[in-house]
Amino acid sequence: MSNSRTSGQVNIVKQVKLDRWSFRPVVRRDGHLVLDYVRVNGQPEYHPEGSYFLQWRESGKVRSRVVPAGQNVETAARQKWLELRQPPPERLTITEARDEFLKFVSLNRRHTTWNAYRNILERFQQSCKKVFVDEVTRADMRAFIAHCLESQLSGRTAHDNLNVVLQFFKRFGRTGLAEKSDRPKFVEAIRPVYEPEEILVLLQHASEDEWLIIMFLLASGFRDREFQCVCWRDVDFRNYIVRVTAKPALRFVPKSWEERAVPLPMPLIERLLEQKQARNAMPSQLVFPNSRNRPQKDGNKIIKGLAHRAGLNCGQCVTKFGNKCVDGPHCTHPFIRSA
Repeated sequence: MSNSRTSGQVNIVKQVKLDRWSFRPVVRRDGHLVLDYVRVNGQPEYHPEGSYFLQWRESGKVRSRVVPAGQNVETAARQKWLELRQPPPERLTITEARDEFLKFVSLNRRHTTWNAYRNILERFQQSCKKVFVDEVTRADMRAFIAHCLESQLSGRTAHDNLNVVLQFFKRFGRTGLAEKSDRPKFVEAIRPVYEPEEILVLLQHASEDEWLIIMFLLASGFRDREFQCVCWRDVDFRNYIVRVTAKPALRFVPKSWEERAVPLPMPLIERLLEQKQARNAMPSQLVFPNSRNRPQKDGNKIIKGLAHRAGLNCGQCVTKFGNKCVDGPHCTHPFIRSA
């Protein structure tokens, strides 16, 4: 560590007030820094004001940083000198980082989440031609948002895609790559709901299986994936409860990794027991399977189809594919009664 600015060496200077604030080399005596003395025109002068800085050459440029108050200046210089002597870390490519990130996701999240993240990161690499993680900038995030919107993704979807990409880079130490103003704008839609009298109409038009699905969802408050994966062993007929439990074979993990028990009304428990006995179902079998005895993934379609049969569609909706709710189960505003 010397006052030289050659590569690998650290220079200690102090910013002092002369005609203006400027950096001056420190005074040394017997190899040690003399506190608050700097050289001005080759002569030592006492300057208690100002802060100490470290200076070094890196990649052909002079770099500097302030030494925090209270930290020993010579110790800070020695630490920086040792840091400069370390070999540069191997640069991580975006592809390598993506593979490592997706492996982590595959071990900790559902397969559908892994697949969604993979598609989003592939979309990002289509828009960003940078090779290394440390090369990516805020401009690349803006270009990615534009790429999403140009690909006909909605503002909400583009917003969610950006969140995944930012989460990915944060895992590898890159933060601050997007500002609030960079995020695409979208309308936060109000989730439509069925009023109590409309639910009664749904139940009147429901089959036995549909009736059980509606009543179970109302009574349990289960999330979609929880409802899809409930097995008969999860239903405690003696204590009138149903449990949310992990299902490794179905790649289901409860939210927040916490299993829980939910009470059910006795009439619903009795109807479920009748259903179990009628099917002669085994404990490991699903309570609400599809036609192939797999998790029921069309719960929303079941409700929409029932609402259409019950005449609850508003008659005004048209999907992006041109489907009209007046003709089928495509309504997104069930609380608006048709005339």
